[in-house]
Amino acid sequence: MLGRGRWPAEGKLAAEHALLQATIARQRGDKEATLALTQQALALAPPEAEALQADIWRNLGQVWLMRGDWLRAAHALGEAIERAEDDDQRGHGLVGLGILHQSQGELREAAVIFRQILALPAPNPATGMAALGLGMVLAEWNELTEAAHWLVAGIGQVKPSLEQYMLARGYVALAQVQQAQGLPTAALATLTEAEDWFGQVQILGPGPALWLAPHRARLWLQQGQVGTAVRWAETHTFHSKGELAVVEQLTMVRLRLAQNQPRLASDHLTATRAIRTAEEHLSYKVEVALLEALCQQKVGNTAAVGFALGRALEWAEPAGYVRLFLNEGAVMADLLRHALAQGMAPVYVGRLLAGWGAAVPTPHSPLPNPPTARELEILRLLNSGATNQEIADALVVAVSTVKKHISNLLTKLDATNRVEALARARDAGLL
Repeated sequence: MLGRGRWPAEGKLAAEHALLQATIARQRGDKEATLALTQQALALAPPEAEALQADIWRNLGQVWLMRGDWLRAAHALGEAIERAEDDDQRGHGLVGLGILHQSQGELREAAVIFRQILALPAPNPATGMAALGLGMVLAEWNELTEAAHWLVAGIGQVKPSLEQYMLARGYVALAQVQQAQGLPTAALATLTEAEDWFGQVQILGPGPALWLAPHRARLWLQQGQVGTAVRWAETHTFHSKGELAVVEQLTMVRLRLAQNQPRLASDHLTATRAIRTAEEHLSYKVEVALLEALCQQKVGNTAAVGFALGRALEWAEPAGYVRLFLNEGAVMADLLRHALAQGMAPVYVGRLLAGWGAAVPTPHSPLPNPPTARELEILRLLNSGATNQEIADALVVAVSTVKKHISNLLTKLDATNRVEALARARDAGLL
């Protein structure tokens, strides 16, 4: 026992203990306990213990992320990054910031941050989280091969950590990539591997494993196994709040549509909208609008289809969402062809249709061969004034790769130099 006159090692130890309890509570999905314990740790931590302060602020940022309070999350994560004493701590703070951007639909900003972490001089525990985050963004942009690479790498690195919820999301993202690559058996096997792993991790309880079930049901629906998905719905215990409840309800919307029951599907959409998380995450707002369009299409309400699809395109285009649309299959492709014929977001819709390998008519589109998501990322960096080397550093690629992408952009934009390319990109609504 230290004497009362020394600087508060007892306070530091108590703060460390509270932080550990808060971390375990966060991984179990207990938001209230996480917040209370993290605030207790912050009150106990001596001001001189900068490294401990950084860890506490990071945990506080993550619990605000869980609660959908983006402003408080940004503040707490900023405090964590400012107090960081090494690349490990700074990397973990940046991971939280990347997830914050990702949740708000700022996918390009998230990708840049995740690549910055992966470019740190020495690998550290944060790089696994960054690999998963980057893989999820790339998957959404339909860059499936690179997405699978980072997701596999991230899963291997995150497994030994306490970040099991992030690991569960990584497994789900990998399964979805495999399904998109035409590997349905591998996709289901990935979720089985995840279930086996979480069955071995007892300290966190069943929380992370619960994330897998509705996503497995979605895979069954994508693979035409409607009866299997029905049996899941009949035995599943549904949640009433939080992100898991949103995922469950959106899975039920798809199940009811597969059963040709659009009215019941609309009821589940109404239940989804009542869950606050559905409005806090941009991807869920887009997903709800897309499923609303599919429900209205089933009942023949053409005007409502156009309204819902228009909202989805308006929200999704700035982020460059692709898989959210592609995952809905041929029916969504038909709706987008109709939208293109009406002149709705022609460049973006053309890029979405290209994801199906569809022949995209050009009269309404200023660019018959739209840039890829990676080329758009480089285009925006060029617009910010970045050099080839700076772009290569931000994206963690070779300068020669950047030059190749810029050459492709010049061709697609029918430009002879960067200044002309940026001007044409603005005219086409890409910037």
